[in-house]
Order: sequence, then C-alpha cells, then structure tokens
Amino acid sequence: MSRPWIVAFKIVLLVATIVAMLSLGGLLMYVFPILAIGHWCSARNSRPFEWYGWIFLSSLAGAEWGWETAYTLTDGNDQWIWIGIAVAASLTAIVLSTTTHRRSMLQTSED
Repeated sequence: MSRPWIVAFKIVLLVATIVAMLSLGGLLMYVFPILAIGHWCSARNSRPFEWYGWIFLSSLAGAEWGWETAYTLTDGNDQWIWIGIAVAASLTAIVLSTTTHRRSMLQTSED
C-alpha cells in the first residue's frame, strides 16, 4: 500500500474511533473488534512516536469497551466495572505493544 493511502486510512480510523468513543449509545461496544484490527495495522505501519499514540488510543478505546461491556453484563455493579476497565485496557495495550513493537522500530532503519 502506498504511503498516502496509509495516511488516509489512519486519519479515517482516528476519526471513527473518536466518534465511536463520544457516542452516547454505546457504539464502541459493537465496533471495537473492527477498530482494534485497524489499530493493530496502524501501529504496525507506524514510526516509533506514532506507535505510542496508536497504543494509547487503542488502550483508551479498550478501556471504554471494557466499561460498556462490564456495565451491560453486571447491571451496573461498580466492582466489576472497574475490573472490566482495567482488564480491557491492559490487554489491549499488551497485545498491541508486543505484536507491533519490533516492526515499528524497524521502520526508522528502512526509511
């Protein structure tokens, strides 16, 4: 994929993630699995500084997804909501950072 298409894909993904996070109807709960794949692809094709931004954005989206899912499944039980947020954000950050870090660091040596 050429560089302009990658940049356009990342901009669309960023806007879609922010819109899904700001929606009041719980849109992120349904589209997070699709967005997470896009975050993974974007983090994998990023330079190091940009890589941190994608990990952070995906972790925020994962935390909100964990909150929405835990709230729905537990009918608002506070204890489980916080556990859901922590687990979802942590797993999102760990999976993305371990599977994309080496590729992201190689981007600087190839350019």
